[in-house]
Amino acid sequence: MKLLPLALLALAAPSLRANQVVLAPVTTHTITSSAGFEYVGECSLEIGFDTAFDIPVEGLVRFDLASALPPGTRVNSAQLVLNGIVLFDGPVDAHRITTPWSACPGTTTWTIPWTQPGGDYLAASASTFLTTSGPTVFASTPALVADVQSWVDQPSTNHGWQVRDPIHWVEGYFASTGVQLVVDFDPPCTATTTYCVAAPNSVGPGALIASAGSTRISDHSFGLLVTGCAPNAPGFFFFGPQQQQIPWGNGFLCVDGSLLRLLPAVFANGQGVAARPIDFTSGNGLAITPGSTWNFQYKYRDIVPGGSGFNASNALSATFCP
Repeated sequence: MKLLPLALLALAAPSLRANQVVLAPVTTHTITSSAGFEYVGECSLEIGFDTAFDIPVEGLVRFDLASALPPGTRVNSAQLVLNGIVLFDGPVDAHRITTPWSACPGTTTWTIPWTQPGGDYLAASASTFLTTSGPTVFASTPALVADVQSWVDQPSTNHGWQVRDPIHWVEGYFASTGVQLVVDFDPPCTATTTYCVAAPNSVGPGALIASAGSTRISDHSFGLLVTGCAPNAPGFFFFGPQQQQIPWGNGFLCVDGSLLRLLPAVFANGQGVAARPIDFTSGNGLAITPGSTWNFQYKYRDIVPGGSGFNASNALSATFCP
């Protein structure tokens, strides 16, 4: 298999937008199916049917998502772009590979440990038409986005894609410099932090607040929980835009500004744990918008001799993203 001159494979880099990354592959391969085994033919990506050798050829490509996008990134779209030489056009599919494969060793023939003839891969994540004019683009699909998202979240599952010609008719040649993955994304949200003091209560050192789920509003999964309360005692979560620490009841008021309650009240369970999800679409949850920072606290009933009848947790600060 002979590649055409690399000078013919010049790639026009797409213009970058905010929260977009264009990745070059960490490795590309061409494999052929001959005599019942798979072997590497070139450290490039070829697709279709090699008329010189009268055998089908398929391309393997893998991108390093973990180095480009940190954990917590939300992938919105992904496009696989091929720029090179196409001699015969036709349909092509990109399939997610499920078995690890080695880095390209050059043109040395070697067997890939597939468990299925022709490769270990899933149903096509995206399909397109290999064209003789301009770049070939696998447009973003839910499955393509899911592949990239999973490789960001779990890098060990990243074995790349196998690009196949389902009719064994097309013929395309792509140097590694002509292959790109274009990803639009939302960066990770800022982690929540705690501050202020949880004063001792009737059952221990105090009630501690924490968050659950995501501060990404579109996930609709953010919630609050508090531990160390008096068992079965009622209380309520509230929040405000500012921070402070002043005596309040048997503890401290850690939130300042215009305070908003999250109603209805909740009861701690028998272990002194209280929790509630936050609905961003109703009630005071409507005040929580992308880019806003709020401070949360929990007030709860706590009967101790000579006390005021209530106490409060420490506080939690959260900045919300879209």
